[in-house]
This record gives sequence, structure tokens and C-alpha cells, in this order.
Amino acid sequence: MRRRRAGLDEITPMGARAIAVVLIGAAVLADAAGAHDTALYLLLGAVPMVGVAALVALGDVIDAHELGGKIVASLQAFLSLLALLLALVAAASRSGTIGDSTMPAIGVSALLGCLIAFALQAAVALLAEPHRHSQAQLQRRAGEDLPSSERLGFQR
Repeated sequence: MRRRRAGLDEITPMGARAIAVVLIGAAVLADAAGAHDTALYLLLGAVPMVGVAALVALGDVIDAHELGGKIVASLQAFLSLLALLLALVAAASRSGTIGDSTMPAIGVSALLGCLIAFALQAAVALLAEPHRHSQAQLQRRAGEDLPSSERLGFQR
């Protein structure tokens, strides 16, 4: 795994997802307040961030080596792509309503579906975390049980 430099010139995958969730949540609040134009612009800002998160999730599928990791990564990638599709639908459905006080029902549904996809991603990550820790502990224990060259009497 390569290290990423944290700075203003690079947005981390988790940061992209967090920014997308904040922007989409702000769009929901703007819709609730009646500021539909602001909600559209927030959605337009969220779409690239959701796209970055989806691309990183696809990369995680490729990088996963064990079956459990591949399943979790595939589910995360599917949910990321679903969130991207829903964010695009929400933004596209609103693009013709600039300056209008009406809001298309499909746009609202897609926006809420996007938030649900993000919530499901968080749930999958939380459910997969104990499994990942138990796998790491098993690997450490397996390494401790193996005799080292020093214990066998071999000199380096």
C-alpha cells in the first residue's frame, strides 16, 4: 500500500466520500428550506466527489487479495456506483428547474437514495471491521506459532 501525502493538493478517498456526504446532506437541507437552486449547485459539486469515491472503491476491489476482502470491496464498489448514479439523476432532474419553485419527485427520491447508499456503505464498513481485525490477529498468532530460525538453532 502506498502512502498518500496529506495536503491541499490531494483529496483522500475517505475525504472525497465525506465531502460528498456533506454536500448531499446540505442539498437536502437546502431543498427543505426551499432553496432549490442552491441544492442544485451543491449536487453539482458533490458529483465529482462521489465519482472519486467510486473509482477508489473499484481500485479496492482490484487490490483485495482474500475472498472476504473481495466481497466487502465489491459491495462497497457497488454502493459507490449506485450513489454516483443516483447523484447524477438527482442533479440532471433538477437542471431544467433553475429558478422554478417546483422540485421533481425523481430528483428528491434519487437524492434520498444517494444518502441511503452512503449509510449502507458505512454499515458495511462497520460490519467488516471486526472481521478484518480478527484476520490480522489470526495471522499474527500463526506467525508466533511458527518456529523461527533462531529457535531451530540456525545462525544468521
